[in-house]
Formats: sequence, C-alpha cells, structure tokens
Amino acid sequence: MLVSVLSIALMLAGTQAASPAAGVQAAPQDESTTLSTIEVEGQRRTAYDAARAFTNEILVTPPRRGIARWRTTDPICPGVVNMQRDVAQALADRIADRVIELGLQAGEPGCKANMIIVGADDGAAMASSLIEARPRAYITGIAGTSLTYRALNIFRTSDAPVRWWMLTVPLDARTGEVTVRTPDSEDAPIRRIDGAGRLRSQDINAIFQVMVVVDVNRIGTVDVGQLGDYIAMVALAQVDAQADVAGFETVLNLFQDPAGVSGLTDWDLTYLRQLYAADLSVLSASAQVGRIAGAMARAEEADDATGD
Repeated sequence: MLVSVLSIALMLAGTQAASPAAGVQAAPQDESTTLSTIEVEGQRRTAYDAARAFTNEILVTPPRRGIARWRTTDPICPGVVNMQRDVAQALADRIADRVIELGLQAGEPGCKANMIIVGADDGAAMASSLIEARPRAYITGIAGTSLTYRALNIFRTSDAPVRWWMLTVPLDARTGEVTVRTPDSEDAPIRRIDGAGRLRSQDINAIFQVMVVVDVNRIGTVDVGQLGDYIAMVALAQVDAQADVAGFETVLNLFQDPAGVSGLTDWDLTYLRQLYAADLSVLSASAQVGRIAGAMARAEEADDATGD
C-alpha cells in the first residue's frame, strides 16, 4: 500500500522526548494582528494583486501537479518527538487548535502521526540522518508525491531554524483512489473518466504526510504559540522554503522579526481559509492560484466593508 511504503513514523519509534527545547518559551496571551496596507513601488496594491503575489511567492508543488491540501475527511495528527514532554504537548495542542479552526479534522489522542515534528540540536544533521535511514520516504519514485532532488538538498543542508518536507498524492476526486502507479502495483490504475474535460480535472492532490525538523539551537526566544503557528502554516499549505515574504505580514517572517510576529496573521488565516474553501478542480495551476487570490480579495474587501 502507498502509505505503508512511504510511512516514516517507524524511523522515530522509541525516540525519547529528551532533547531540551531550550529556545521555546511559554506562550503569552494571544494578540490580534491586522493586515497593514502593502506598498509596492510607491503604489497601493489592490487586494487581488497582493493576494496573487503572496500565493505565487509561497506556493510550491511537485512537478506538473496542481495545488494540494489535506482532505477534510482525513484526520490530521501532529506528533512531536525529541522535545520536553510539556513543550511537545503544548506544541501539538497549538497545531491541533489551528487545524480545528480551519474546519479540518484533528486526530484523536493516540492517533498515528502524519504531521511529525522532530526536535534536534542540529537540524541539518537530523535531516540528513532521516533521509539516509529512509530515502524512499522523501523522494518516493511515485509521480506527483514530492518535490525535486534540489528541494531535498535544501531540506538537508539548510541552516533554517525550521525545515519541512511534504508528501502529496494524486487521487481520484470521486473515488479517493490513487491515480498514479505505485511501486507495489503491477498495473497502471484504470480510470473511469466522468465529467472531466480540457479545463477541469477529475484528480485532486492531497497532502498525506509532513516531516518538520526544529533546530532548537536556532529558534531563538520564540514561544510555543509562535512556533506552533509557524509549523501550522508550513504543514497545512505547500510553502516554498525559499519564499521571499519580506513584503507581506505573515508568520513566515517569524525568524526575521520574532518580536514583530505574534503568530498566524489575519493574512495567513485568510490564505489558509480560502485555500481550503476554493474549488481547485480547474486544470491550470495559474487558474487555481487565481481562484484562491480572488477569494482572498473578496474576504479582505468584506472585512473592510464591515470594519473588522
């Protein structure tokens, strides 16, 4: 089965929550964050322009695949290892709260982790050891499930405080069956084409596993709430590790401005909500981006009209 072939939870079996998460502090009371006007070359962007620019900047997908997201029918189960028990629990709870806030399913206690967060004294060394232990869990050899070898090298060698690797799978939107050949399948999947055309797809791309490595020596003084929100953003959406988001008000700027980023911003939440609400059955990735950006712009304009 695909999941058994790709599962990486066994790599971490028996890992003790022993490494001190020294840089993670208790979260203060949440503070609301509002989206400020975004300026580009001295002119105010329209809400749509800003939303499209943000989506284009952060989004990254496997080659020749559209946007992926977690299925609303699949429980999302954060599992935190190699951190102090209280920190690990608080981090998992924070992420689960964000999952529920977006209308997605959070796994019950004891569920099998499909969003795995690993603490490490050396993030690059941990990433390398994970890849060496199970290379097929990262570059699977299955079309449409992972990013490129170049992206994997960035995951392995980056000096980022937090790094992540996401696995996605193409599914038949009607049946939920995998639509690509897997290593343990003898024949290519047989598809019944029903209603798809040149502009619409019968496939959906689903996230089914994320590995996140937290370098506790590089995260600085961020608290559990900030860190949990950052991880939620990169694990609930396909985010380019090299995205330049300096011009946007987003939690992705956390490690550039810890004092100025309290957690997920209104902008981030609008993006995530519209990502999960959008009809992504259109074939063109550009059209998918346009749908998300358009929905973000309408939500922003509605908030402006009501004074929220």
